[in-house]
Amino acid sequence: MSNLPALEFHNPYPDAVNLALLPLATTGESPTKRELGVKLTFGQQWTELLNGRVRFGIKGGIVVLEGDRTPPSPAPSPLALQQGEEKLSVALSITFVENSSPLQWICSSQPYYAILQGTSQPYPLGHFPPNIPALTLRFTPAPSQITLTDAENLWRHDISPNKHAILERVLARFLAEHWADTPTPEALNKLDHYRQTILSANTDHILPLAELVALNPLTDFAGGNFLATQLNGVDLSGAQLRGINLRGAELNDIDMSEADLRGANLSGADLSGAYLSDSDLTGADLHRASLALANLVGANFTQANLAEANISNTTWHSAILKAAQVSHLVGLTEEMRQYFVEQGAVMN
Repeated sequence: MSNLPALEFHNPYPDAVNLALLPLATTGESPTKRELGVKLTFGQQWTELLNGRVRFGIKGGIVVLEGDRTPPSPAPSPLALQQGEEKLSVALSITFVENSSPLQWICSSQPYYAILQGTSQPYPLGHFPPNIPALTLRFTPAPSQITLTDAENLWRHDISPNKHAILERVLARFLAEHWADTPTPEALNKLDHYRQTILSANTDHILPLAELVALNPLTDFAGGNFLATQLNGVDLSGAQLRGINLRGAELNDIDMSEADLRGANLSGADLSGAYLSDSDLTGADLHRASLALANLVGANFTQANLAEANISNTTWHSAILKAAQVSHLVGLTEEMRQYFVEQGAVMN
């Protein structure tokens, strides 16, 4: 039972994510099989790119397992992450994809906008024959799950937040596309062309910048770092923006109606006059955000953090606020307070 099968795991970025196979306690129900699990370790990775280098972390990905096995046992999720003896505030959510072949698990950080750090508790993969020689595991993040944390010799540090955000999305897309292979010279030349195009662009508007590098704002901004950007009046209605970091961004009169903003970081953002009707802000962080004059009709704020937000003259009709944190709100009326209580918000 102590001899583990070989683990075939192509891992180009071991500092960002690493997987280790380990035996789990066996059950008496299957004497000819043993249960194996995986322990995941996350961190930040430096990698050389063009004439410089970048550092990045990941917020999740898909684990794929190939090998003879029985269906995995139910497992707790989210899993705690630790560094040494310290339990970290960011957790790892793992969801098994039912009826997948080969087996697949979707991994993501909680909160969704946070980079994964530390080592997880063991997660069961299933029961395997004792003589199986090897298992093949793959881990692949999407562009929305890659976050750049530093860059050297790729651009000036005084470029605008909008250009910086677009360049980060371009690099995240490139890293995801070439996670499992070596980029060709043609691919690197295309990346460099995109970089130079953004740096020399005579516009700072987010939508033309995205168009210059073939980014679709309705899908490719998800998970991106748009810290302190200016998106005033931009139309992102119906956009997939899960996990986007818009902390401190200027979002006056932006249209994000019917957008997927689950797990988004909007803390300190100025959303005055924004259209957020029927948007999904489940688990979003709006701490100290300004929602003055915003249209929030039908928006879903389940488990969102609205502490100290400015809600002066907002429209909340049909908004969902179950377990939302709504302490020390600016502009709170008695009518709003009653509505929040009825919706199950947490009034501290």
